[in-house]
Amino acid sequence: MRSLSKSYAKALKRSADGSGLPEWLSDTALFGNFKTHLTTLFTLLAPLITGSLSTIIQSLPV
Repeated sequence: MRSLSKSYAKALKRSADGSGLPEWLSDTALFGNFKTHLTTLFTLLAPLITGSLSTIIQSLPV
């Protein structure tokens, strides 16, 4: 998030009139790399998935 905000600040300084900002926003923030968004999603969901799986596994009869 920090690098994204620094990149935005640099883009803002480069174009005083803000004409290049919509392109920057669509390239980096909104429609950025799909693989990065997917990785972030799985990183956020991993604890929920493992927590549910561990409960199911513990309830199985041995």
